[in-house]
Amino acid sequence: MLKLKTVAFSLLLAMAASASLAAESIVVLDVQAAILNSDKAQERLKAMREEKEFKANLKEVEKLQEEHNNLVAKLKKDSAVMNQEQLQAQTQKISEKRSDIEHVYRKLKAAEQKLVQEVVQELGPKLQEVVNKMIKDDDIGMILDAKATLHVTNAYNITAKVTDKINQAK
Repeated sequence: MLKLKTVAFSLLLAMAASASLAAESIVVLDVQAAILNSDKAQERLKAMREEKEFKANLKEVEKLQEEHNNLVAKLKKDSAVMNQEQLQAQTQKISEKRSDIEHVYRKLKAAEQKLVQEVVQELGPKLQEVVNKMIKDDDIGMILDAKATLHVTNAYNITAKVTDKINQAK
């Protein structure tokens, strides 16, 4: 019986030791952040934001937002003296402005998302090379998606390190 307890205890120690070794080779990576924080991605995003059409859409959103705010302020100020038809008309104008804002905002977001997808596709192979090299060099046994983890310390998060290596791999 004593021998069985000794074997079981030894087995538990061995399992604990192997688990702690395995835990050291588990890392977390946010692939999209690693790519989007790279110098090339930041340059492309900055260039897009400097484009004439993007700036025009941004100004349009700001102008529409200001008009929306003025309509809301007018409604608050004058609602007590407005009849039902005037209230409905003013509310309709506010609703239309909000729809216009959302439409232009969606155009801006769509352009940004399209560029993000292009950059991810463009830098994806480079990221794969970097990650494969890190797997070998750092003896990584498992990479978890950062978005799927509840908690991770910086020691296990390799996202910034991957971004740095992408930047160096120009």
